[in-house]
Amino acid sequence: MNLTAEKVERILVAIDASMRSYDALEAAVEFATLLQTPLTALFVEDVNLVKLSELPFAKELDRSSGVMRPLDSQSVIRALQLEAQNLQKRLSEESKKRRINLSMKIVRGHYIAAAVEMAGKSDIVFVGDSTRLFYERSGRKLDFPNEGKPGFGHKPVWVFYDGSAVTRRGLALALHLSKEYGLDLVILTAEGCSEAELRGLLKGVPSAPQGTRYFVSLADAENVAATAHRGGCAVLVLPREGGLSRTPDSVFAAIKCPRILV
Repeated sequence: MNLTAEKVERILVAIDASMRSYDALEAAVEFATLLQTPLTALFVEDVNLVKLSELPFAKELDRSSGVMRPLDSQSVIRALQLEAQNLQKRLSEESKKRRINLSMKIVRGHYIAAAVEMAGKSDIVFVGDSTRLFYERSGRKLDFPNEGKPGFGHKPVWVFYDGSAVTRRGLALALHLSKEYGLDLVILTAEGCSEAELRGLLKGVPSAPQGTRYFVSLADAENVAATAHRGGCAVLVLPREGGLSRTPDSVFAAIKCPRILV
């Protein structure tokens, strides 16, 4: 069975105003640099934030003065537009430095829905592990890794595998990342997926230098949470659809890292 990573020609990363989605952006830029592949950043002006700001009790905390003040939709929209402008400037700088095409599109909608709608035009989609239903001025400055240096830290790559064609592609991608960055690999196995079979499939596939492959059953939520807490997560590779509909959200809530949808 072929476990060679397929050629990636288009990468999409969906981001909103949350810090978690900016983690996904940094990972996506590093990955696009590794593959020298064009990346489109989809900045989603979250309609939930605008709707929330229209509620009579909506307030924001001024971080400099500590004063609570009413929050209105126009101030939220202006803040989102400013965020998008700053991001566009930063991506333009990174594009020149890394010599890859980093572009941006702006849409207003729901974070995941917008990502899914655009997913069909891309080979790989990065998303954050959560999105917030309130607006937070984080003041965070994007800190992209320097070109040629690993941007995923020393945490392991995670991937879901159930034997299907799409998760085989995901496994190949996860193996590629693990090998390129010298990271451990955690494989989440679906119910009925034999660890012995999977070990046989991986036999002969080069691993990361000194890297270890761990096999964790998706059905064992306690073990999934303990493994995530112990080693953390660089990225989690998942199928865009199918195979996970019956998995409790709490299982993936414990794995806090950017998602790669294949």
